[in-house]
Amino acid sequence: MRTNIARDETDFVGRSAAVESVESALQEHTLVTLVGPGGIGKTRLSREVGIRAVENMDEVWFVDMSATDHGLRQAVAGVTGVPQAEDLENALQHRGRVLLILDNVDQILDESYDFTNAFQVECPDLRVLATSRERINSANEYIYRVERLNSENSQLLFRSRAQRGGSNVEDEELDPLLEALDGYPLAIELAASRVGILSIATIRERLEHDLSILRSKARDLPERHRTMLAAVESSWELLDPEEREVMQQLSVFPGAFDLEAAESIVTSDAWVGDVLESLVDRSLLQTLRDDEGRVRFELPHFMRVFCRQRIDPDELLALNDRHGMHYSNLDPCPPGDVENLYVAARRVSSRDLMAECVFACEYTAKITGGFGRYRDLAHELLDQLSDECSFARALLLRCRALANLGMRRLNSALVDAKAAVECARELKDEPVLAHSLPTLGMTYLELGEVNRAKELLSEALDLAQKRSLRDVEVLVRQKLGIVLFISGEPMEAEDEVRKSWRLGENIGDTYEAARAMATLAVIKKETGNPGDARRFFERALESLGILDDRVTSALTRINLADLLVQMERPDEAEPHYREALNVARSTGDRLRQSAALLGLVESGASNEQEEVANWLHEAANCLEAIDAYAERTRAWLTYAVYELGRQQPALALTALRRGEEAVQALEHDWSMGLLTAYRAIAHAALSDSAAAKKDLKRVEKYWSNPDCHMIAKDLHIFEELVNHLLTGVPIDLEAWRLRADEIAGDPRMRTPMWVQHNHVRTLLALYRKLSSGSTVRFQMARDGRTIIGLDGEEHDFSRRGPLRRIMLALAEAAVAKPGVCLSTEELVEAGYPDEVMTYESGRTRIYAAIGRLRKMGLEDSIDTRDEGYLIPPEITVEWID
Repeated sequence: MRTNIARDETDFVGRSAAVESVESALQEHTLVTLVGPGGIGKTRLSREVGIRAVENMDEVWFVDMSATDHGLRQAVAGVTGVPQAEDLENALQHRGRVLLILDNVDQILDESYDFTNAFQVECPDLRVLATSRERINSANEYIYRVERLNSENSQLLFRSRAQRGGSNVEDEELDPLLEALDGYPLAIELAASRVGILSIATIRERLEHDLSILRSKARDLPERHRTMLAAVESSWELLDPEEREVMQQLSVFPGAFDLEAAESIVTSDAWVGDVLESLVDRSLLQTLRDDEGRVRFELPHFMRVFCRQRIDPDELLALNDRHGMHYSNLDPCPPGDVENLYVAARRVSSRDLMAECVFACEYTAKITGGFGRYRDLAHELLDQLSDECSFARALLLRCRALANLGMRRLNSALVDAKAAVECARELKDEPVLAHSLPTLGMTYLELGEVNRAKELLSEALDLAQKRSLRDVEVLVRQKLGIVLFISGEPMEAEDEVRKSWRLGENIGDTYEAARAMATLAVIKKETGNPGDARRFFERALESLGILDDRVTSALTRINLADLLVQMERPDEAEPHYREALNVARSTGDRLRQSAALLGLVESGASNEQEEVANWLHEAANCLEAIDAYAERTRAWLTYAVYELGRQQPALALTALRRGEEAVQALEHDWSMGLLTAYRAIAHAALSDSAAAKKDLKRVEKYWSNPDCHMIAKDLHIFEELVNHLLTGVPIDLEAWRLRADEIAGDPRMRTPMWVQHNHVRTLLALYRKLSSGSTVRFQMARDGRTIIGLDGEEHDFSRRGPLRRIMLALAEAAVAKPGVCLSTEELVEAGYPDEVMTYESGRTRIYAAIGRLRKMGLEDSIDTRDEGYLIPPEITVEWID
C-alpha cells in the first residue's frame, strides 16, 4: 500500500455519517467535490476518508494545493512519484485503484476542470476527491456540501480540544459561544485553544468585533488553518467588487433573510438574486428552507463581522435605517424575522423609527410569550430618551406597558399605560392614543376595575372608527366583548366579539380573528351552549396552530378542557390541560401554567395525593412571581379546599392565609369574604367554635358591600356547613343543589376573579368528603334495586337494568377488594352480559353509563382511574334489606 496520509492525532468528531456518504459517492462517481466555506472542515473530512480508504485502495495520495507554487499536474506528479508530469496519465493507468485527494483547488478551478476531465477518460480506476469553496463543474462531478456541526457535536469538539490544551470546561455554559462559532470546526478548535487565558464569556464578547482572537500558535498547521481571519480573507479575495459590495450590505442581517429583504436593503446595479446565487455557489451564503418551503439565506458570523468592519460609516447608518424600515413595515413581522427588529431598534438613527421597530416586535411577543425580552428592549431604549413627551416615548411606554401586562406585572403596566395615554393626549397623536387606550383598559380589567376598563375601551373604539384604524377596531371590539360579558351583558358581549371576528377575517387579520373566535367560544361556554362552544374552541385552535400562536393556543386549550370537565368528559379534558401545561412551561407563561395545573387538580386527573400536592405547589409558586392576584387567590383557595377534603384543616388554614395576602392587593371584598368563609369551615373542622363564628361575622361584614349582594345570599350555606361540623345538625342538600344550578345559569355571577368558580358545588363535594369518614355511608340493596347515596337520597334502579348491574358490580368489588378498580371489560360483562360488542363500543357504553350515574347524584360515589372505575376506598358500602 502506498500513501502519504498519516493518521491525525486528534479525535475526529461529528462527521461519521459524512464519511460514509462520501465513501458511497466515490463508489459511483470518479470525481467527488467537498464544497463548503473556509473553516467548515473540508480538509479534515477528506483526510479521514483517505485514511479509511487505505484498506480498500492500492494507493491514496493527498495533494495540498495551497502549499505549492506548481501547477496541478506538477503537484500531483511530485506527490505520486511520477518523474515527468507529462507521463502522469500513463503512470496512474497501471497502478490499480488510486484515490487522489486534491485539497484547496479554489484558485485553480479552470486547471482542475481540465485535469479531472482528462483523467476520467484515461484512468477509469482513478477516484478524485477534491475540496473547494465552489464546484469544479467537471463532467460526472458529484457535489457533497459539508455542513456545519450540530450543537451536540460542537460541544464535544470544543471540550475535546480544550482538554487537549490542558483546560477543563465541563461546567461551563457553552451555548452562547457555540452559537457565535456557527458550527465551524476550525473556529471551534481555535476558540477552545484560548480558554486557558480567557473566559468563555470574554471569547464570545470579543467575537462580535475581533476575529483575530481565533488564532493558534501550533506550528504543524498550515497558515490558512492558524487563524479564522485568514480563512475569511482567502474567501474575500475570490470575490469581484460587486460581490464584495453586496456582501458588505448583507452583513446588516443578524441571521437568516429572504430575497425580498435583501432587495430592500442592497443598492446594486445587478439583480440581487444573481449575486446571491453566486455567493451560494462560493459557499459564502448558506441556503435554508423554512417550514413552508421558502428559501432563506444566512451569512456566517465570521464573514458578517468581517464585512461590517469594511463598510463606510455614513453608508452603515443608511444601511441600518433601510434594514429597520423593511422589517418594521412587515404586517405582521414573522417570528423568524423578529431578530432583525431587535437588532434594528438598537441601530437605526431615527428615534421614531426605533420606536416603530419595537412596536413591530409585538406580534411575536404575543404568540410566543416572549414578553420579558420585549419589555427589556423597550426599557433599554426608553432610558436613552429624554423625559419630554415625544412620539417615540409615547409608543415605547405603550410597548413596555403591554409587555408588563403580558408578564402580569400589573402595577408597572398601569404606570406605563397611564403615561403613554397622557403623552399621546398631549401630542394629540390619535393613532398612538388608539393603541394605548386598550392596553390601559385591559390593565384596569385585570385589576378588577371593570367600569373603568369599559370607558377606556369605548373611547378607543370611537377613535379607531374615526381614524379608520381597522386593526385597532378588531382588537378593541374583542376586548370590549370580554368586559361586557364580565359586566353581565352576554348578548352585547357576543355581538361585539362577532363583529371583531368578521372584521378580522375581512381585513386579513387572522391572528385577531382567531382570538375573537376563542373569546366567542368562552361566551358560548358560560351561557350554556357547550356544543357551540366546543366547535368554536376547536376552530380557534386550528387557526392558532397555523399561526403558531402558542400562548393563545394554551389558553384556548385550558378553556376547552374546562368545558369538557363541565360536560363530564374529564378523560378528554386531561390531554388539553397537559398540552397547555407543556406549552406554558416552554414559554415561561406562569399564568397559563398555573391555570393548567389547577385544571388538572379540579378535574380529578390524578388521585395520587403527592402528585396533586405537587401540582398545587407549582401552581401557587408560579403565581407568586407575578402580579396575578386574582389567580393567586384561586390557587390558594383550591389548595385549601384540597386540604380540607383530605381532612387536613390546619394545612388548609395555611393556604388560606397565603390567599388572603394576595387578595389584600386587590382590595376585593367578594374574594376576601369567600376566603374567610372557608377559614370558618377549617376552624369548624378543628372544633374551634369561637374562631369559626368570628370568621362568619367577618364574612357578613365583607359581603355587606352592595357589589357582593349576589354571593351574600349564600352566607347561610356556609353557616349551615360550619354548624354541621360543630354540632352534627343535618343540612338541606337539595336546597344547596338548587342554588348551585341557579348560580350556573345566572350571568350576574360572573366576576373578574375566576369565571368558573362555583362555590356551592365546591361545598357540596367538600361536605361529602368531610362527612364520609364519620356518619354518611353508601347503602345498597343486595339485588341493587335500591341505592342510598352519600347525600342520603334514595334512588330506584328497578327499571335500570344495566345501571343496576354496573353499580352492583362496583359495590361488590368495593366490599371484597377495597381500592381495586374494575376495568371497562369487567363492567361491560357485568352490565351487558348477553351482548357481544367491540372494545370501543363497550368503552363508549360504560362511559355513558357512568355519566348517567353521576348525573343522578352519585358523582362522589364513583371514581375514575387510569385502570378503570371504583367506589373510593374511604367510602363504606353497607347492604340494606
